[in-house]
Amino acid sequence: DARMSPELLASALVEAPPDADIVLLSPTSTKSVRIPYRYGEDGYAVRVTQSWGAMAYVVTSAGAGKVLRYMRGTGHADPFDVAMTRAKGMRVYQPTNGAEAHHGMSKSTRRAANSKAGF
Repeated sequence: DARMSPELLASALVEAPPDADIVLLSPTSTKSVRIPYRYGEDGYAVRVTQSWGAMAYVVTSAGAGKVLRYMRGTGHADPFDVAMTRAKGMRVYQPTNGAEAHHGMSKSTRRAANSKAGF
């Protein structure tokens, strides 16, 4: 469902603050805050506090553990890409170097499944 941008492939690097659990590579955040970060392109990093999902992301093992603990909790049936901003203590960022993935709408398995389901 995702195609990596030429810029990301050329750099082979996704930059984010060292405390990041997950770095979203798709522009899906609905709430975020800018925090000072001297290695950001403009001296800031964007921390995502809410998102409607993600088609591409980089996750650390610590971040995956936090999400899995949240998902194993009582009453949570969120898919991983929604749970990752709801799990306690998650530090989700957008890349500070502008790296992002683009959605290939014509080859999207999610879009095909939604169409088949009548959405």
